[in-house]
Amino acid sequence: MSQHPFLPQADSLSRISREALSSADDTSFIHAAETCVLTRLKTLRIFGGLPLQKREMSEEERLSRLKALLSYWANGCPFVIDEQLFADVANRRRRA
Repeated sequence: MSQHPFLPQADSLSRISREALSSADDTSFIHAAETCVLTRLKTLRIFGGLPLQKREMSEEERLSRLKALLSYWANGCPFVIDEQLFADVANRRRRA
């Protein structure tokens, strides 16, 4: 058993988040950030599920929340989550 079971995930998440934050334009940033969120979502156990019945976020709201979340992750806070954002990204990708 590892003393630091989340350390490899945290390093990987931090690296991926920094790469997404360095994207040149908003469209490529959103795509990279959503991919990062979905990757993180696969590693979580969310009890009670995500709030999938919420309204779809506007692009501006989604962009600002993705930037804030990835900033936390890039700066070493991998345990910060945004359930509504996760649900929005999951719904958006499910429909695509």
